[in-house]
Amino acid sequence: MDDLSEESNIKTTQKQKNSVKDKIKRFFKSLKKYSIKPASSDYIGYEISDEEIQRFKDEKLENIDNFDRIGYARPLGGYFYQFFFAILGGVVIFALFGTLLEKVYPYPTAKGYADSAMILFSFIQFIFNIPTQFAIERFLAEWRIKNPHKMLEYIRFYIWYQMLTGLILVTSLSWYILFMLKADSGLEYAKWLMLIMLTREYPAMLDMFMKCIKGLQQFDKEAQIYFSRDIITKGLEIVFVVLGRIWGESNPKIGGIMGLAIGFAVGTYIDDFINMFIAALYFKRILKKMGFSLTDTFIPRMGKDVIRTSVIYGIQVSLPGLFSSITGFFVFFAWYEAVPAYLTLQTLNKTADELANITKRSEGINLKGGLSESYNNGRQKLTQYYIAQIFKWYGFFTMGIGIVVMTFFPALLDLIFSGNDLQTYLLAIPFIVPNVLHTILVEGLDGTCKQILTMTNHQLFNSLMDISHNIASLITTWLYLSVTQIPQKYGIVAMIWILPMGNFVADFGFMLIRWVFIHKNVVKLEIPVWQAFIAPIFPALITFGVGKLWLFTVHNWIINLIGGTMGIYVAGIITVLFAFVVCFLFCFISLYSFFGGWDDYGLKIFNEAVKISGPSKIFFVPISKFSNWLTDVSPLHNKFPIPWEDADRQAIELMIIREKNDELNKIEEVG
Repeated sequence: MDDLSEESNIKTTQKQKNSVKDKIKRFFKSLKKYSIKPASSDYIGYEISDEEIQRFKDEKLENIDNFDRIGYARPLGGYFYQFFFAILGGVVIFALFGTLLEKVYPYPTAKGYADSAMILFSFIQFIFNIPTQFAIERFLAEWRIKNPHKMLEYIRFYIWYQMLTGLILVTSLSWYILFMLKADSGLEYAKWLMLIMLTREYPAMLDMFMKCIKGLQQFDKEAQIYFSRDIITKGLEIVFVVLGRIWGESNPKIGGIMGLAIGFAVGTYIDDFINMFIAALYFKRILKKMGFSLTDTFIPRMGKDVIRTSVIYGIQVSLPGLFSSITGFFVFFAWYEAVPAYLTLQTLNKTADELANITKRSEGINLKGGLSESYNNGRQKLTQYYIAQIFKWYGFFTMGIGIVVMTFFPALLDLIFSGNDLQTYLLAIPFIVPNVLHTILVEGLDGTCKQILTMTNHQLFNSLMDISHNIASLITTWLYLSVTQIPQKYGIVAMIWILPMGNFVADFGFMLIRWVFIHKNVVKLEIPVWQAFIAPIFPALITFGVGKLWLFTVHNWIINLIGGTMGIYVAGIITVLFAFVVCFLFCFISLYSFFGGWDDYGLKIFNEAVKISGPSKIFFVPISKFSNWLTDVSPLHNKFPIPWEDADRQAIELMIIREKNDELNKIEEVG
């Protein structure tokens, strides 16, 4: 009997090992041996006592520059910093958008030509860029703490690799376009456009210094560069697009649409150089504080470990891009052939998406550097706190900004397009609501969980999820175009929802899988349900009511009072300011405080972020004071706190370690 019992137990154990669930667990565990673990460093082995932490707080913390302080106030303050520029940009876009769109882009198809000119070579371009994919933002934050010299080596590798491979890419593909692309290929018309677009691949490191600034979390400088870049980019784009259109219309062989597309390609390439020089000037100041110069970044000297780590990491994060570059070619032409107006509809969809996300600048609250900095230096509690704050501010901003966009923008767009000869672009209005819904339900949290995985050495799992997601999207496209033929049968009515929301089931499902993986393999998720998802509901509803009341009364009154085109523009500009300054900043943010949106430490972070918000202080200082008062009188204050004590200690520890390593760096420089 004992032998039979033992044999039965062995069989049961084998069945359990061979179960699907067990196989999945073993598979994901096996991925860990292929992950890039945080590198060891002699500089990191410090034991930090409670007394040392307290002494640092008392004597040194106040003297650290605002955006050199480690903690959540830094990325949040950087996000607030952008609001002044976002609101200013919103007013400018509203005032000029309709007129410029009419004069500069009368043909929505023209930008489609420019966007699709290089799709044939996207796979080759992606192959060449593999070793540097995300490497800067991933490794700079980690090594800024551990060893500044090693950090510099990663920058050098990126610069030299991009320049050398860019030269090879431009030379080889130019030869192919000029001498191998046959006249009967159907692409003869696009040769010169492709050559111009191809020149962007040299020197291929024009965004290098901007990425370094983001990786080092200097968000004030990032916001200033983005604002100046927007002005320069749009200015040069408009000038060259107009010149290209005039040249094309005066030359029948070229035509207005192709001339416009070529002008767009030239203008956007020139502005890349100008923006690089601006970012280099800012980055030079950052390097100076570390004891380095801008020239040091161009010295071709880096360790083999840097090259190896960058290449392995780049391959792992690039697998989905390789796959999508292949599938994207076929998907694009499948849609293009099935839906004759596909390029135009995509342009309309992108127009609606850009306007719906007008205040989403510089990737929202950028935590990539902070996640890498904390997790790869062994501070998991700080990582856990960052992720809890991700959920809090996701709910906060998506409800706040989402309600403002859905309340005000359809009416404003109607005014923009009605006041100009842009009947074609009126079709962009129905795309707004689907785009907002997709952003709220998927894009914010999906992009964030991908960042967490790639910054915490789980990039291979993330890549496998992306490839699976691409396969699901391929199946969805096949179902739409070949099985149900919904786009062909229902036309633009169906495309309004398919373009932004067509892959929603797959998007949402794979997002949930990623978050479960993070919970089990990175850090345990602490989701602040009240602060993230309940407290924002009440101020959002009040803001919606205030906004509708304004539109039905004051907004229409201003239009009727002034009359004509001037009335439309004056009412629109005032309404944009009212939407973001009064409704979002004062109404929504302040009332969020009353409904229990803050705990004590969270309010402290908010106040610190306001102090470093630069020109946006004009909005946030009064909001901060009003919010603090509402918090004091709120019966819900501190009822739903986020654990913070361990995270605060670990942030101080990282600043102490960074300071000691900077001192060692100076000693080595002298030696």
